[in-house]
Amino acid sequence: MYGDLSTSPVDQLSAMVDELLIPILQNPSNNEAWP
Repeated sequence: MYGDLSTSPVDQLSAMVDELLIPILQNPSNNEAWP
């Protein structure tokens, strides 16, 4: 993600969600303690 800066904040947010948040949320070991 370093060096991958977009001119549009929406595109930057989309890239961050795709590269960081989705893999974290999809990993079963990260959400074992969730209700």
